[in-house]
This record gives sequence, structure tokens and C-alpha cells, in this order.
Amino acid sequence: MMNNLWKKRVAQHQKKMMRYLKYVLNDHFVIVCLFLVGALGYVYSESLKSLPENFHYAKWIAVVVFTGMLFIGKLATLLQSADTVFLLPKEKELKGYLHLAKRY
Repeated sequence: MMNNLWKKRVAQHQKKMMRYLKYVLNDHFVIVCLFLVGALGYVYSESLKSLPENFHYAKWIAVVVFTGMLFIGKLATLLQSADTVFLLPKEKELKGYLHLAKRY
């Protein structure tokens, strides 16, 4: 029951996102992003060449940056406001639903 509900909610969510992505990812935006990523890659490669050999803090900086990236975003449960009432009898089965949401 809860797996079917999750699959239905994810399908609805993806359909909704695909409907709006065609407006966001237009031709000009994609071209600008392509040049931006290329420029950032070039600047990054040039900055790596200028770092000294004994730069020991690089590992700690990488750990802090990647740990900070873990906290960006939120849990996408795809629960709706009426679920607090109608899913109350299925509270024990909700654990599987939330596990799928955490993986998503």
C-alpha cells in the first residue's frame, strides 16, 4: 500500500517538474551555463597550478566543503496536508514510505 502510494507521488512530482523544466532550461540558459562551467573549470585548473607543494590544509578544506554540501537541501517526503489525517491508521507502514523518501 505505502510503496504504491510512494510510486504514485513520485510519478506526479516528476511529471510536474518536467512540465516546468522545459521553460527553465531554454536554449539561452543552457548555452550560458555551458560557458560558465567551462570558465569555472579553467579558473579552477589554473588556481591548482599556483598552489604551493606543502599546502597541508587542502584536505581539511575539502572535508569542510563536502560536509557543508550534505546539509544543502531537504527531505522530499512528498506528503500532503491531508496525509496527517488519512495516513494515521497506517502509521506503522509509514516507516517504509519515509525510508523511500530518504533514498529519493
